[in-house]
Amino acid sequence: MASNQISLLELIQIFAEYRNNIIINIKHLQEDYQRTGIKRIKGVRNENGELLQPWLRTEYIDNAEYVGMGEFQFNRNTATINMLVKRKVKLAKFEDQTPTLEVAGLLVNDLNSFNNYTIVSDGKINVKSLQVKISSKKAFDLLKKKGVVDAKDFDFNAEYSIQLDNLPLVAFDSCYSSIDGLFYQLAEIKVLASIIVAHLKKESDVFIAAQLDEFQKHYLSKNIYINFPTTNEYTDINQALLHGTLDSRLSYKIDIGSQDILNLTKLHSANKFLNRMYRLYDKQTGEIIIKPSFEMALVAQELVPLQICIINLIDDCQKNPI
Repeated sequence: MASNQISLLELIQIFAEYRNNIIINIKHLQEDYQRTGIKRIKGVRNENGELLQPWLRTEYIDNAEYVGMGEFQFNRNTATINMLVKRKVKLAKFEDQTPTLEVAGLLVNDLNSFNNYTIVSDGKINVKSLQVKISSKKAFDLLKKKGVVDAKDFDFNAEYSIQLDNLPLVAFDSCYSSIDGLFYQLAEIKVLASIIVAHLKKESDVFIAAQLDEFQKHYLSKNIYINFPTTNEYTDINQALLHGTLDSRLSYKIDIGSQDILNLTKLHSANKFLNRMYRLYDKQTGEIIIKPSFEMALVAQELVPLQICIINLIDDCQKNPI
């Protein structure tokens, strides 16, 4: 490899910057894509292992050959890069394809499906190439300068093949800063984020319970995201290996921690920590709450205030994470 060759990481950063000016040939991607895990399919299995299909299904509205450049997500612990592709879909009955346009008084004609494509899996390039069209000459010139587009002149109608499997993952001259003290910063962020999430109500502030029930029947979340039940395509891992749908490889996970805490997964959630370390009771009746949660601070004024618990939680998580 040439020492001045662009890295895959730098290329993906360019993709992210110009994602609104690059479209991907989704059919080419799907045909050449190597799945990294057991395929999940929509539905549930009964006691006999038979697949029961949902009564609704999704259909792509565009059914086009090209889709917009997805958003990239990095997992540095496992050296994995995923590309999340969003596409417009509609709900229809599984039996006769009758469209479902309204649920619980709400129009559901603006739904999206989300599919993850693993570009790099466990430090190995999983997608060999992408077929793209580019609508920005500035983006074209940059990709040509970096040597990943082999074309003389810019043509917004042309399809370009960008090879990924001949690129180093990171630059040869990459410099990395010290991670001293980083773990404790991440731990504090995780604790605070967990407390915020624990305060959020499980119910919706917009829809009533009857509407939420209707959403659930139509496989929709309270935020109007499609949420079909899924199960493994094959009930036995040997079947997946036999059909060639599963790749077997060693996987390594690199993480950071401290001498007291191995990694961030050792920190309990806010509600679990509250349940283990504190006792919540009703000030009027003295009744002990069996399963306390931070959500109670927002709905019950007569309960002991939880502000002290929040402060103690951050402090105690550092001293006694287990």
